[in-house]
Amino acid sequence: MEWWQYLVVSIVTVCVGAFIGFWFNRHGVESERTATETREFEASIRAILAEVQANEKIANEPFTGRQLPFLTEMWNLYKPQTSKLAEVIAQPLHKLYIDIIRANTIVTYNLQRVPYGAGYLDSEYRGMCSKIANQAKEVADLLETWLKARTP
Repeated sequence: MEWWQYLVVSIVTVCVGAFIGFWFNRHGVESERTATETREFEASIRAILAEVQANEKIANEPFTGRQLPFLTEMWNLYKPQTSKLAEVIAQPLHKLYIDIIRANTIVTYNLQRVPYGAGYLDSEYRGMCSKIANQAKEVADLLETWLKARTP
């Protein structure tokens, strides 16, 4: 073989090797990205579950004349992630947070209207608390079951 034939074979070999390496690298990156997205999604659902459980405790607190606001930070942060949940889980979760936001609106309005919380809308708030406690228990059970099914 002449020198230029060695050069052509070397160039073709390098190009084929680079293409194969790129393909394997790309395949690995895609699978790693999928695994990372799955872990992040499950972590967001765990954060929402922890907040739901905390809200259940707030709703079950005995009423002492002071209206307690419910937590919504994780919901505000991860609400777009809940669209990936099955409707059987997402729908009760959304209903729960609608009621939590309504209850928080009552708390905020009462604090603005009567700075020391002198009982304005207390009966409405207590009714919302009992409804939220029941919904939170149901949603927590659904989310726990969903997370257990996903964990190997």
